[in-house]
Amino acid sequence: MTTLFLYMAVYLLPAFLLSHLALDVLLRNPRQVEQRLLSLFVFGYAMLFLGEFGRHLSPIEASPAFVTYWFGNAGILIFVCSVHFIVKVTGVGAKLPRWIYPYAIYLPLVPVALTFIRQENILNSQRFDQVGV
Repeated sequence: MTTLFLYMAVYLLPAFLLSHLALDVLLRNPRQVEQRLLSLFVFGYAMLFLGEFGRHLSPIEASPAFVTYWFGNAGILIFVCSVHFIVKVTGVGAKLPRWIYPYAIYLPLVPVALTFIRQENILNSQRFDQVGV
């Protein structure tokens, strides 16, 4: 019981808090690109916490699947949204050619698509050893 409570406090509480914040940011002005990007960025972190919660409560044999399909892809989503947000807020995107911005920013999402198409891990670790709880 205490282990489950610990996992809920460490993973679910931040996941729900971050999801609420992401939804709050998005609903303030959903038409602005900056609001959508920031909302996706924060929601990506909520997905990381939720993925770790599920991974910790699952058997260790399920860990590679969690990391391949959930955790790694959420990390790439966070990276892509943060780079796009920074480029948009700093105004660098206005100086770039139209064929580069924003399309080149989303190139890291290609491995995510390949992960689902090829059904194999491309970016993350596959070995997990259980030590302790």
